[in-house]
Amino acid sequence: MAKKYGDFIALHPLNVEVHSGEFFGVFGPNGAGKSTFIKLLTGQLKPSKGKIEVLGINAIKNPQKVKANIGIVPESESPPSY
Repeated sequence: MAKKYGDFIALHPLNVEVHSGEFFGVFGPNGAGKSTFIKLLTGQLKPSKGKIEVLGINAIKNPQKVKANIGIVPESESPPSY
C-alpha cells in the first residue's frame, strides 16, 4: 500500500505481514506516516496504490469487520475534536 496527496508521498510503498497471535507496533518521528498507516489499515483512507487486507478481509470494502478484528492502543489519549 502507498498513500500520496498530490505530489506529497505520505506513505511510501509498504508491505506488512502480521500473523495471528503476533503483536505489531508502529513508531517513528512526526511525519513518518504512522497515522496515515493506521487510517489506511482501518479503512478511513483509501490507498493511492495497492490493497489492504486483514485476515483476508478487504479493509476498504469492509472496514467495520477489520476494526472488529484488530486492536489499536495510542501512546496517549487525545480528547475528541468537535
